[in-house]
Amino acid sequence: MTKLISAFIIMAFLFTACSNTDARQCPTRVDTVTQNSEQLIADEESLLVICDAFNETSWDPTIEAEMEREPDVSATLFFQTDENMPERLYEYSVYFNDDDSATILGGRTSEGYGIVAEEDVIGLREVLLKD
Repeated sequence: MTKLISAFIIMAFLFTACSNTDARQCPTRVDTVTQNSEQLIADEESLLVICDAFNETSWDPTIEAEMEREPDVSATLFFQTDENMPERLYEYSVYFNDDDSATILGGRTSEGYGIVAEEDVIGLREVLLKD
């Protein structure tokens, strides 16, 4: 019986140690700056749209892109990783393109350059650019 309990504890430890808890974490708040305004996004519905869009984005950390124009939105995403620690902040530059696509630069080193999934572009645009 003790071997079974020990095996369970080891498996639970390995599972939590090997899982990427940061991958599906959603922001607790988002601050945005556009050419015309600044806004604080804290409502659950909007944060869920942002969370889904960023988690479904195709990221390529090997590309260090520079855009020729200013971003449509500069967004700071706030993540609460531990209740006893301050929030982690990640800065992103979001570009909405004429062909109804969107590109994201910055953020975490594991992300780099991202192309937003087609089905998330409209919702992300509505949330980040609402006045």
